[in-house]
Amino acid sequence: MATRGFVPNADNEGSIGTTLKKWASGFFTAITATTANVGVVIVTDGAGHYLKLPELTETQRDALTPDVGMFIYNATQNRSELYENGAWVPVTQTDDAPVYGFLWNTKSSNPTLINCDQNGDTLLLNGTNFDHHPLWGNIKRCSLTAAGVATYGSDNKGTGLTTTSDYMMVEIPQVHVMAWTDGDYRGFALCNEAFTGKPGAGTEISSSVHPWFNQRGGSLATPCTKGYVGAYKASDNGGTSLSSKSGVAPLANIDMATFEARGNAIGSNWGITNVWYQSLLQLLMYTEFGTLNIQSALAPGFTKSTNTAPQTCGTNDSLMGTNGTGGGTDVQGVNYRGINNPYGDMWEFRIGWNSVDAEYRVLNRDGSGTIAATLASGSYEATSGVTPLTGVNGYASGVLNVDPLKLMFVPSAISGSETTYLCDYFYGHTSGQTGCLVAGGHWHNAGYAGPGSLYAHDAVSNVGSSIGARVEFLGVTS
Repeated sequence: MATRGFVPNADNEGSIGTTLKKWASGFFTAITATTANVGVVIVTDGAGHYLKLPELTETQRDALTPDVGMFIYNATQNRSELYENGAWVPVTQTDDAPVYGFLWNTKSSNPTLINCDQNGDTLLLNGTNFDHHPLWGNIKRCSLTAAGVATYGSDNKGTGLTTTSDYMMVEIPQVHVMAWTDGDYRGFALCNEAFTGKPGAGTEISSSVHPWFNQRGGSLATPCTKGYVGAYKASDNGGTSLSSKSGVAPLANIDMATFEARGNAIGSNWGITNVWYQSLLQLLMYTEFGTLNIQSALAPGFTKSTNTAPQTCGTNDSLMGTNGTGGGTDVQGVNYRGINNPYGDMWEFRIGWNSVDAEYRVLNRDGSGTIAATLASGSYEATSGVTPLTGVNGYASGVLNVDPLKLMFVPSAISGSETTYLCDYFYGHTSGQTGCLVAGGHWHNAGYAGPGSLYAHDAVSNVGSSIGARVEFLGVTS
């Protein structure tokens, strides 16, 4: 145990080092060696008794050769920190999961984000931190029945499961989210349980359950405790239903309404991914990778300009690590925590979104809306005072920060590139129509693709050989 400080002696006599110190009403031995083997450190209860951590600035901390279990007080951030899983992390109450998020400088063209906690304080995180987090670390593959009963493999990538079963899914624990603005910065924070924070000016705000968990079988009062999304692109199942399994071609050339109807045919609380899944996917990935340039941080996905057709589902499952993440070149697929080809390969419909000339419309965040290709009055929330980007395309360089879109990344400007700002491409609304949304890009979109690539150009009746879907099940509320 690498330490410097005072160790209490049970017999009030010095047995470690050479100097006996009196601290409050007890005797302590000053440890003069850099390293000492001490079995138990006890501070007796009582006034004036305490254990003081070494107080270091971040510069001093970063000059250490860190070891797992090191415990310091960070004088720069005014907090206690523990070194674990290759990073210094703030110490939280033992019954609370740590909150991970990011700060984004919206005025900078640099896509790099700053990982932070719910107070906007900087965190130094790596992949191991996320693998051990009760949110990211519990995103895992499973085989689901139509009734929503899950069977799991021996690890997060689903080792041991039969991937050709009809409903290979990825389970996502309930997510709580908080968003704020601090000058030019926008902040987001996520956890698997409720939390509060004091970011920016210091006014305390509370998290809320992410809207995806309020949809279908969930509600604002009783949100889903977990959600399920297809591990693979949706494929045909008998001409009237959908499946999510390996070894088959993804389904295309049908419109959004038909995809949704075939998803509904699986059973109660099934359908295709709604627009709030799009929000959640981006938040999870941006937080974990600390950048808006996911193609660079993870993998380009199946996006090479000379690719001519989508992959067979599950072609590159072998690229996954045990956590379900991994990718290769632009002629190979990519996996994010068990989700195969979350971008590239084929566009995916995101139901619950419409654009019209005067406004954007999104499925009610509280889950009270009826999911449909064209949202009916009462089922959507609309922007106010915002005119959709119309008749223009380009790389996103800014996003709207207005309700009900504050948890989404809907472009407000398109002067970026594939390596600056948001790094993904946007196709704007077409005047005079009710538009739908597809996301992710397809097999030869190259740098246009990515988790934030959005295509809002076509009407809800749109069909195409490069447009598919992904199933979702939102029906577990206990």
